[in-house]
Amino acid sequence: MLDTLRESGRPVAVFTGASSRAAAMLLRAAGLDIDVLIGGDHVQRPKPAGDGLLLAAEQLGVAPAALAYIGDSPLDLRAAATAGSRSSRCRVGTPV
Repeated sequence: MLDTLRESGRPVAVFTGASSRAAAMLLRAAGLDIDVLIGGDHVQRPKPAGDGLLLAAEQLGVAPAALAYIGDSPLDLRAAATAGSRSSRCRVGTPV
């Protein structure tokens, strides 16, 4: 999915509750290329607050409503709703 987004010219951001350092190592090990990484250490309030999505939107230069957030927990859906973004939930290991 990330490759398809990239091929269509769309930026990709990751917002995770993990530290940005840990997330960067995991993304690098998985060979995933992203434009913006927001870790739990970048925001004052964790999910379900939408702070991380708001920061990602700011760094991407788009409105929060332009974001489509895919997560694997109800907290992700609540964070997206709080930020005014669209969202979808997927189960880990399930194609989106």
